[in-house]
Amino acid sequence: MTFHLIIALLLPMFLPIGAAIAQSDKDDAAIRAALQAQAVAWNNADLDGFMSYYLRSEKLKFVGKNGVQYGWQPLYERYQKNYPGKEGMGKLQFDIIENERLASDIFQTIGKWELKRTTKDGSEETLGGYFTLTWHKVNGKWLIIADHTN
Repeated sequence: MTFHLIIALLLPMFLPIGAAIAQSDKDDAAIRAALQAQAVAWNNADLDGFMSYYLRSEKLKFVGKNGVQYGWQPLYERYQKNYPGKEGMGKLQFDIIENERLASDIFQTIGKWELKRTTKDGSEETLGGYFTLTWHKVNGKWLIIADHTN
């Protein structure tokens, strides 16, 4: 067999691998862009924009220091209560540690968050911790279906 014939026979086997890698890179970039857009929305006191990256469903899970909370609306109300107005929301920053595909339409992101804001008494405070997000691709858009933040 000639070299060209061998290449012609083997090439179709490797094309799907290349396409899968390209799609994975595209999805990784889309999730990173979504997190950046969330931070921008938060920093502009746009809670609706921030929450637009969460699955709007009662199946949404948020795990924090008080346990598991279910549903988009309760999470929205929790953020409204705990981070009132532009001063309460402060400036949010994410640092992605790892972004991994778990299935064709599921990603898991592990990262750090930091929030700097002014408290009610006028002092500056910095909050921070780690998060694990589970993303599901719904109608072409990556949405958070589970958020574990501490």
